[in-house]
Amino acid sequence: FKIHNDATESFDPQKSSLDTLAEILKPFSDDNIKLSNEKLVLAINLGVLHNFLESKYVKENFNMLAKFIEETKLFESEYISENYSDQHFSLISFSDYHPFELTKEGPKSDYFTKLIEKIVQPTADNPFYAAYLRDKEEKVEGPFMINYRLLQNKEVQEKLVQLLIRAVVQYKYILSTRSLLNFIYDIIVPANLEDLLTSTSVIEELEVLIPNLLFESKDRSPLLKIMAQLDPIHVRSDSIDQALIELNNSTNISMVFKRHLDLEQVEYLENALVDLGPFYELTTATRQLLTATLIRFTFFLSKDMSSAFENETYTSFMSYLYAYNVGVPNQLRGIYEDIENAIFAWQGGPKPNYIYVDNSVGSMKIAQSLNLRKYSKHLIKRDDEILNRFKNTIIIGFQNQSQTEHVLLEIDYPLYETIIKVLKGYRPNKKDKEDAIQFTEFIDRLKQLGNKGELFISDKRNNLLFKLEYDPDFEEFSFKRE
Repeated sequence: FKIHNDATESFDPQKSSLDTLAEILKPFSDDNIKLSNEKLVLAINLGVLHNFLESKYVKENFNMLAKFIEETKLFESEYISENYSDQHFSLISFSDYHPFELTKEGPKSDYFTKLIEKIVQPTADNPFYAAYLRDKEEKVEGPFMINYRLLQNKEVQEKLVQLLIRAVVQYKYILSTRSLLNFIYDIIVPANLEDLLTSTSVIEELEVLIPNLLFESKDRSPLLKIMAQLDPIHVRSDSIDQALIELNNSTNISMVFKRHLDLEQVEYLENALVDLGPFYELTTATRQLLTATLIRFTFFLSKDMSSAFENETYTSFMSYLYAYNVGVPNQLRGIYEDIENAIFAWQGGPKPNYIYVDNSVGSMKIAQSLNLRKYSKHLIKRDDEILNRFKNTIIIGFQNQSQTEHVLLEIDYPLYETIIKVLKGYRPNKKDKEDAIQFTEFIDRLKQLGNKGELFISDKRNNLLFKLEYDPDFEEFSFKRE
């Protein structure tokens, strides 16, 4: 086999990468493919492949290759890309692989979990664990030693894995193995390590334990900047508020932490807090640190408050994402209803099932009838319980009443989050509408499915509503006040 490892490279300064690609693929052109004995492995990303398929080379010389790519459905968003072969070509696609898996119970990541486990597993062939034992024998202590022990905790590992998955889903972060290993180092070893090797206070050590280091180090890497946005101190719930009230009124801070955390997992914390005294006697900065520390440790090691930190929007999206990828329509009922309600909330209308046809801000607005039916024929049934290969967006659709036309919408997490906010009463601003341009375009396409033979004219200034209706039997319009 010959190997062309980078389809973006060129062999000649006077030639583009597509010129080079056409030369490399010459034995596989329409004229040569049946006579050639060459074998080639071509590494190519989807963007370059798409550009090549649109080029003059393919139209003139590579129609068999183009037909093969079309048969694979590689560029059709509703299909999961599968390995595909014919007499002359084979395609191995990695486009629908992700660093995590989808399951009925929620997303999991064997990749993230196994990598963290390899760093902390207590085995003789683990160089990190061997170094930890050597430091322990030599009485070396410091926050990095405590953090390594914290990372050995299964609950801490699981929470870290879920945070990494959220970074990929919510913020579309592309997580390489190198950036993951850097991330693990950054949450174990403080940036000011040299200062901490000398004598330090309890407060200084608290600041650099994993739960605080993870959410307070946004300048160390792009991934940690995302983690700062996922900080559990932004969550509000009755149980969290109750724990904070207890802390603020406490004369024994250690007991408050012990009441809400499994401190057997963090023996250091119990010993460190015992001598701090009443909470109200501490400085403002120390009180703020202890408040954040309690919430963050509770997020990782709570006895009974884990549900308080659940993000309902994210949980719903991941549940719908699984249902979409296994092709089960009845499990998508909720997102269909959310989108249908959001269409009318986003665009507005004078009455149920009527939508304004323009976005003008004046007092006079025109509305049309829009009765939608759900469309789900694009869903593809799969029997897998754990999905290693899947689409990371959800495609839903609506059709007209006669079921002759339909319109599809592709939903990623940011769009879904915006839609849920709108359903809760949020009014999208100009930037929201620019960011969600695909939703605005989707609504515009849906309007074409509505009934334009019946229009409402809304006079908001005078609170009046008029109906303009076409009668096909008499071929005339009627105009009346509602």
